[in-house]
Amino acid sequence: MNIIVFDERSYLFESDDRVNECYLETSMGYMKDIYNTRGYVYLNEIYDHLGIAWNPHDTNTVFIKDDEHELSITFNHGVGSGPKWYVYVDHKIKKIES
Repeated sequence: MNIIVFDERSYLFESDDRVNECYLETSMGYMKDIYNTRGYVYLNEIYDHLGIAWNPHDTNTVFIKDDEHELSITFNHGVGSGPKWYVYVDHKIKKIES
């Protein structure tokens, strides 16, 4: 699982929590649409879409759509040191229904 902190380091971050929540809901839905339509999405694309700088020297992760996995992107409001949101990106194994 990858955890991305969405806070004032992003140029898209706002002081209004409702605005941030709406933006995260919409933009992470868009990332899922890209994954489902194109068949893959890179982690750096998610960082870019959140307005967060990423290190191009780090290993980039690609989430490839297949029959065994599904992309999960969730988020919640962090508490503690200042306003921030946590975005959780995971490529989960699909549950098999019998």
